[in-house]
Formats: sequence, structure tokens, C-alpha cells
Amino acid sequence: MERDALIRQMNQGLSLEYALMIQYLQQSYLVQGLSRAVYHDFFIRESEGNRKHAQQLGERIVALGGTPTVEPATIRQTTDLAEMLQHDLEVEREALRLYTELANAMADNVPLRLFFEEMAFKEQDDVWELEKLLEQHKVAIPQKEIRMQRIAS
Repeated sequence: MERDALIRQMNQGLSLEYALMIQYLQQSYLVQGLSRAVYHDFFIRESEGNRKHAQQLGERIVALGGTPTVEPATIRQTTDLAEMLQHDLEVEREALRLYTELANAMADNVPLRLFFEEMAFKEQDDVWELEKLLEQHKVAIPQKEIRMQRIAS
């Protein structure tokens, strides 16, 4: 991949990280009711994680001779918790797609490939966590009771 195209795509990722950082922080302010006790701290932790991702991307953009963007992607806000989580999931999925594409494009550049693979790995964890919070993958319990058996030694 040509350097300018790489930097452009990295700046897209940086814009997504900025947006998530701000969006999660805004959600920590807006979450109310019984959910606040759990989600306030969750949103703050997620915001901080995205700040770290942004920092890592910005450092690498400069190392490649580029200028990091200062523009976040679209920030969506609501006071509805399910909508908040859905908005977050959509942006996390977009970041996962971008970092996966960049990792695949860096087949011959081991350090950058590993960096983008690690970023994709972290985004995948965020996607899975949000999908669980939104109950997008129902878990089927095959047995309601489990009896442990003692193993003779």
C-alpha cells in the first residue's frame, strides 16, 4: 500500500477513535437511572481505551511522515442506554473492519501488520462485549442443573 493511502486510512481510524473517545465520555455524563451505577464507569473505561488507541495511531502516523487528523468521525448521542450501546457497536465494527483491512494490506510490513492485528484484536473484544450487552447472541443453557461428581483418586 502506498504511504499516502496508508496515512489516509490510518487517519480514518484516528477519526473513529476520537469519535468513540468523545461519544463514550458523553455517554458517561448522560446515562441515568439504575443503569448509571454500572454504565457510568464502563463508558469512562471505554473512553480511556479509545484515547490510548488514538495516541498509538497518531504516533505511528507521524513516524510515517504524516500529520494526524484532529477531526473526529460523527459523534452520535442519545439518553437511551440501548441506543448508546448500539451507536458504540456500529463505530467499533467500523474500526474493526478498517484495522482488519489495514492488517491484510501490510502483509510485507511485519511491524505495521502486527500493530493493526493488535488493534483489530482489541476492537473485536469491544464488539463482542457490546453484542453481549445488547443480547445479540442468546446463550442456550443445555442443562438447568449440573451435579458435580467426585472423582476417586
